[in-house]
Amino acid sequence: MNLYGWTTADSLTFVKTREMLKKVGIVLAVLIVVAGGAFWYLSNQNRTLSPSGKAEFKDKGLNIEVEYSRPSVLDRVIFGTEEQDAVQLYGEYWRFGANESTEITTTTPILFNGKLIPEGRLKSTPSRARMNFW
Repeated sequence: MNLYGWTTADSLTFVKTREMLKKVGIVLAVLIVVAGGAFWYLSNQNRTLSPSGKAEFKDKGLNIEVEYSRPSVLDRVIFGTEEQDAVQLYGEYWRFGANESTEITTTTPILFNGKLIPEGRLKSTPSRARMNFW
C-alpha cells in the first residue's frame, strides 16, 4: 500500500487505464482531423471557378431555361490556335460550358433548327463532325 491506500496492482491498473485513454484520445483526434479534411474536400470538390449563368424565357406556357458556365478569361485566349496558346484549339472537340455542359430545360417540345427537341432536361455537347464552320 502507498500513501493513498492503493496497492501496487491498483497503481498499475490506473497507469494502464491512463495510457489507454491517451491512445484512444489520439486516435479520436486523428479521426476528427481526417473526417474534417474529407468533409472540406468533398464540399469544395464541385466548386466552380468559372462563373455560371442562367437564361430564362417564358411565354404562353412555354418555359425554356438554359444553365451554362462560361470560362474566366484571366488574360488568356480561350479559342484560337496553338501559336496563340489558346485554351481550346479551333477544330478540337469541346463541350459547351466551362465547368459543366450547358443544360437546357423545356416544359414543352420545341422546334429548333428544324429538329423537334423533346420536353425535359437536356445537356448539350457539340459534334466534331458538325464543327466545320470554324
